[in-house]
Amino acid sequence: MKSNKNGIHIRNKWNGKQVTILFLHGLGSTGDTFVPLMESLSGSVDVVAVDLPGHGQSKPLEVHTIEAWVKWLDGLVANFEWERLHLAGHSIGADLIVQYALHFPEKVDSLLLLDGGYLTGEAFGQSVEEEVRQTEEHCEGFVFSSWKEFLEMPGAESMKAAMHESGGKVRLKVDVETAKGLTRELSNEPSDKTLQKWSVPSLLLRATEPVEIESIRTKQADRLKNGSPVQVCEIEQAAHDVYLDQKDLVAYEILKWITRINEGTA
Repeated sequence: MKSNKNGIHIRNKWNGKQVTILFLHGLGSTGDTFVPLMESLSGSVDVVAVDLPGHGQSKPLEVHTIEAWVKWLDGLVANFEWERLHLAGHSIGADLIVQYALHFPEKVDSLLLLDGGYLTGEAFGQSVEEEVRQTEEHCEGFVFSSWKEFLEMPGAESMKAAMHESGGKVRLKVDVETAKGLTRELSNEPSDKTLQKWSVPSLLLRATEPVEIESIRTKQADRLKNGSPVQVCEIEQAAHDVYLDQKDLVAYEILKWITRINEGTA
């Protein structure tokens, strides 16, 4: 089911379960990218995905501070009477749910980090301004002459909802200032301060490809594991889009984790 509420585009599959997972996507994407994973999970939990502000069919925020994003997410959570809420985020969406859990740990049962929430720009030797510039170049440069050209790209179907036709070209349906603002705010998260305050049990499902950056991923995942209540699960033969590359395995690990949280054994 799809709906728009307070300018936010929402997808959900309600089955009357007591446990809900709310999914936040990464930069330049939309909630639709989670649909295959949501279908795999919906027999056991209720699942909800949204288009982040400034993405897809959701209106952008007026400001892009961490505080503004946390306030937005808290407003979304407040609109629903969820008994047990788990937050799942991919890429920068994972950084957002970590920030939310720092402010409202009592409202979240656990965090599910889908190859996000652990890699800082600094780990790749990038300055904040370099990251912001790359984000702008990606958002403005990911352009195709036609839908036919776009659909010939590998993985195009999973990204189709994030695209639209504008100015005679097929482009990302994203507000560039939103993407730049998010990148700037979250570039060096999780910081040491964040790790010290992290209290919500979390599961990091991390990519293992490409192998060229495996040493960086390992070091950053170990930093997270040693400094916060995070458990790490490596997803073999999966790149950054772990939930698309290994959907069934990711669904299995998520349900196993939630069962452990419910039983108090995580």
